Amino acid sequence: MNATELVLAYREQVMKTWNEAYVPVIAASGGSFELEENFCEVERLMFRAMVLYQISDKVCAEDLIGPHMCVNSVAPPLINFQIRPQGNSMTVLVNREIQSGYWDYPIRELKSGDCQIALIHFFDWANYDCPRKYEFYRGRIGESGTYPETVGKHVLVPVEEAEIHYVGAEQSNGGDAERLRAPHS
Repeated sequence: MNATELVLAYREQVMKTWNEAYVPVIAASGGSFELEENFCEVERLMFRAMVLYQISDKVCAEDLIGPHMCVNSVAPPLINFQIRPQGNSMTVLVNREIQSGYWDYPIRELKSGDCQIALIHFFDWANYDCPRKYEFYRGRIGESGTYPETVGKHVLVPVEEAEIHYVGAEQSNGGDAERLRAPHS
């Protein structure tokens, strides 16, 4: 199921809430990691309401999104939400290591079918106290016949070049709740 419209509507609301409600409070307080952590819970609740419950009332939101889901986080990927190119290919920034701050792995484009990428969340270059644009999806490469050395690496994909597909528990890895969330890598 193509879930792109749901995910993009969620993105708009999360971005608006962060930029208009949280950034001014964080700036006025001189910075607050506590407020940013609090916002993670807001993101989770909004994702549950705006995406998960729209897909299926049979989906157990806790099993899908786990305890951590934040922009720029290294939370486990949502393995039943796959990032795919809108066309034949998409621009990517692949992490040098499994998950480091360096996005300079030499692969800059992935074609449809090159690999499976599980959605983690959005990524933004902005600091915690700055407005965000949420220009990238952050994902984790799960399988790749074309680039097997990239399996497990995190990847950034421009939002405008990708679609998000909900593949369902039965298609992602067997269907049981324990397998819906991938472990931290």
